Amino acid sequence: MIKKLLYGLGLLLLPLYAVSGFYAVEPEETAVTYIFGKMIDRNVEAGIHWNAPYPFGSQTVRTTKANLILSVGDTAPTLESFTFGARNLWMTGGASLVEIQVDIQYTITQLDLYETSHDNPEVFLDYVAQKMLTRSLVEQSVDDILTTGRQLLGSRIRQAMQDELDGANTGIQVQDVIVKSLSPPNNDGVADAFQLVQNANSDRYRRIEQAETQKNQMLFDAEAEATRIRNEGLADQFSRLETARGEVVRFTSLAEEWQKSPETMERRIYLEEMSEILNGVKVYVVPDKSAQSDSVQILGNR
Repeated sequence: MIKKLLYGLGLLLLPLYAVSGFYAVEPEETAVTYIFGKMIDRNVEAGIHWNAPYPFGSQTVRTTKANLILSVGDTAPTLESFTFGARNLWMTGGASLVEIQVDIQYTITQLDLYETSHDNPEVFLDYVAQKMLTRSLVEQSVDDILTTGRQLLGSRIRQAMQDELDGANTGIQVQDVIVKSLSPPNNDGVADAFQLVQNANSDRYRRIEQAETQKNQMLFDAEAEATRIRNEGLADQFSRLETARGEVVRFTSLAEEWQKSPETMERRIYLEEMSEILNGVKVYVVPDKSAQSDSVQILGNR
């Protein structure tokens, strides 16, 4: 009776045990399966699949077709002895400190490599990120990092991380390194002092730009004035030359006429000159009472 009961119970539990081997893989996920600890299927795509249930088999399902984010330092132990965010403090060239927060965007391109490359791939990724962040910061001065070098920091870290991860066959692709915040340590007035220096540098560059603008404007005005004077000189030169040419033609014509009839030409010139001289003269006709005849006296006044 007991054997029959156990046999019936086994027949009932066996289908349930077999059904427990079914698992689902979402469209953005990939899975790998194991039997007796050996990897059988390396890249199982989306859908409903079956694998030998525990304890004979197991499977790992992870998101591989969407970006994952890891904040650098998340896996590091908490440092409770510091009164401020020591986890975010990093040393730069010249033994200065900066406070920085960095996020790593990555995808798992090969889940089989990801599962077998390291006991905890995420911790290894964090370690590599911290290593490359430290190397990038100590190679630059704090002024360069906080100003011109900030834009290139993320790309330098991403490339260095990718080379390291490829060498370790992790199956991880780093998509982007995002510098969320970067500033001097916010303690003991360091940030305020740095801000004062930055303001002074900004004011210096602004004044230099203003001086350059004024210099360019003055050069433009001087060139415009020089061009105007040059054009006026050319115009005056042209006018004088044309006037001189006209005078030459006139005097040549008068000389030819004078050779033909000197007396007539002399009288003509005399009359022309007197006409110009007397052009503005007012003439008054006054009777001459002292004379015996009806004579008049002509008075001229300009």
